[in-house]
Amino acid sequence: MARFFFHLHDCGTLIADDEGRDFLDMNDAVKQAKIEARALLAAEVAEGKLCLGCRIEVVEESTGRAIIVPFAATVHLESAVADKPPAI
Repeated sequence: MARFFFHLHDCGTLIADDEGRDFLDMNDAVKQAKIEARALLAAEVAEGKLCLGCRIEVVEESTGRAIIVPFAATVHLESAVADKPPAI
C-alpha cells in the first residue's frame, strides 16, 4: 500500500489534501479520483452549474509522482440537436 494525496484545483482555488489515503498503486488512486470528480460534477449539476475546468492532482507520497485528473476527462458529453427547443 502507498499513500496518495488528492489535491483539488477547484476553479482557481487549491484545496490541499493534508491527510491522504492508502491505495495499492497509482492506477487505483487515479480510478478513485475519477469517481470523486464525477461525484463533484454531479453535485454541481444538481445546483444548476457545471465547471469542467477543475481537476484533481493525485500525488504519491513516497515518490512525489503526480497525475492530473481533469474533470472534463471523466465524463463524455453529448448534445442532441432538436428541431425545436423543449418548452420549459
